Amino acid sequence: MMKEMSLASQNPRAAKVRSAPDVSPFESAGEEFTEREARRTRWGRRAITLPLFLLCGAASPFVWTLLILPAFAADLLRRPRLFVTSRALTGVCLYFACEALGLVASGGVWVAGLAASGERYLRWNYALQRVWARTLMLGIRKLFGLRFQVEEAEIGPGPHIVFMRHASIIDTLLPITMIESFRPLRFRYVMKQELLWEPCLDVVGNRLPNAFVRRGSDQPQREVARLHALARGLAAGEAVVIYPEGTRFTAAKRERLLARLAQAGNQEGLERVHAFRHVFPPKTAGPLALLASVPTADVVFVAHSGLEDAATFADLWHGRLLGNTVRVTLWKVPAAEIPTTEAERKAWLMEQWSKLDQWVGQARATHSAQLLTAHKGQM
Repeated sequence: MMKEMSLASQNPRAAKVRSAPDVSPFESAGEEFTEREARRTRWGRRAITLPLFLLCGAASPFVWTLLILPAFAADLLRRPRLFVTSRALTGVCLYFACEALGLVASGGVWVAGLAASGERYLRWNYALQRVWARTLMLGIRKLFGLRFQVEEAEIGPGPHIVFMRHASIIDTLLPITMIESFRPLRFRYVMKQELLWEPCLDVVGNRLPNAFVRRGSDQPQREVARLHALARGLAAGEAVVIYPEGTRFTAAKRERLLARLAQAGNQEGLERVHAFRHVFPPKTAGPLALLASVPTADVVFVAHSGLEDAATFADLWHGRLLGNTVRVTLWKVPAAEIPTTEAERKAWLMEQWSKLDQWVGQARATHSAQLLTAHKGQM
């Protein structure tokens, strides 16, 4: 069972930052952690997302009440033992309800923060993030009958850089819901900029030290500089989380990537992708920037299997995740064991990622064997 999280170590610089009516503490601290958006851009987006998600969240109980009987009837005709449509409908309504409640709570935190210190305001937003993520994960686990098997790991006090496999719309919840079962940490995330259209991540995520990066930017040096800034000052009880693949892995995506590389005659790229069967090769710029910024940080690798069947919302709707066993393993590489030169770090990262790829392959093979055994038992 997961342990309850206690407060992590305090960020001394955050305590000096005061909240303000229209910006969060970390936004008011300038561009130290993430690039400031133009106010027109930020509030133009929020003018769409905030009322839309609040409306959907308020309507979700009524939508569920209206549609649950037709969904139940559809399940009786479709797959009566699994009730996939009813589960998916409930999951969608739960998501929008969590979004709306999260936004309302974030407003309350902002109001209370007007009279609080920057550190207290920061702590409240971390707590809100934790409750939001754990509520969503608990709902997903119960609705889809997921079983989690997490291998024990000694994480240590840190600071940490966390390299995570990315294969699902759900695995973004794993750091808060799984890693914190071993060690209470404050997480700084490297996330794609498109996630700013998810309003809870936009509002609360911009109050906390996170970096929303542009994938495929024509100014990659700027994105790398933002990761350097994000990792600066990382202390014990803190961690930076990055998904080195840069996108969710699927077998279909891998085949399309191989086809593009072959058409372009990129032999080096082909060899790099072929070297991994169950993950994409890691993009090295981001991880190397974090390693260079915090040479005292331990690195934690997180591999998981069982969530691949939820790469999209459509997968959830079709019940592909239902009843899965999710296996998670973590291993730590102490800072003293990490190479010091850039070339050596690249080779080391590829070696560790190959280890992660092999673990996923073995876990998927076990999962397939169990499904086959279960199918034979039903015949």
